[in-house]
Amino acid sequence: MTVHVPGQDGTAQQRAPGTGADWPGRVLPGWAQVLVVVAHPDDESFGLGAIISQMTATGAAVHILCYTHGEASTLNQNRADLDTEREAELRHASTQLAAASVTLLGYPDGGLAAIESAALAAHAVTATGLPVLAWALPAAIADRLRAETGHPFTGQPPHRLDLCIRVDRTRQRRAALAHASQISPSAVIWRRWQLQGDREHLRWLPPPPA
Repeated sequence: MTVHVPGQDGTAQQRAPGTGADWPGRVLPGWAQVLVVVAHPDDESFGLGAIISQMTATGAAVHILCYTHGEASTLNQNRADLDTEREAELRHASTQLAAASVTLLGYPDGGLAAIESAALAAHAVTATGLPVLAWALPAAIADRLRAETGHPFTGQPPHRLDLCIRVDRTRQRRAALAHASQISPSAVIWRRWQLQGDREHLRWLPPPPA
C-alpha cells in the first residue's frame, strides 16, 4: 500500500475511479512527498519497485515504512539469519530505488492480522484526508499465475483498477536482486513481470474527490 502526501503544487491527470484497467501511459500524481507502506522487506521491490523508481526519478522524496523484518519467511536462499539479513536487504534495495529514507518497525512477521488496524495506521498516517493508492494485480494475471504456479495470487477486477502506469523495470530488477535471501532464478516474480510487461496497476483507497 502506498500513502501519498501531495506537495504544495502537486497536480495529476486522473480518470474516473475504476476506468484505468487497461490504459497504459497514465502519469502518476506529481506529489513531492510519498510514504510507501509495506508489510515485509521485498514488498517495496517485488511489487512497488517500478512505481517507486518512477516517482523518485521525477523528484519525489519517497519514504519507505516496513512493519516487519520478514523473519518468518519460508524462503532463505542464502541460509542467513533472516531477522538481520532482510533488514540489510531492504536498505540495499531502497538505495537502488533512490528512496529518501527507510523505517523498519518490529512487528512480528505473520502476526499483523492480530494487531488492531488503528495501531498499524497510526504509524502510516498522521493526518486525515490524505490520498492513498494501493498496488494491485489484475485478476486475469492473478488467475494465470495461480493456475501455473499454485501460489494463492489474488487480483482485482477491471472496475477496481484506477490507474494503469507504463513503467521501466531496470531499477526495480536491481532492487529485487538485493533481496538475495528471497529470490532465485525460478522465483515466481520473473513470470509475473513477464505477464505484466511494462504495466503496473494501482487503485484508490478511497477515490479522491472529483
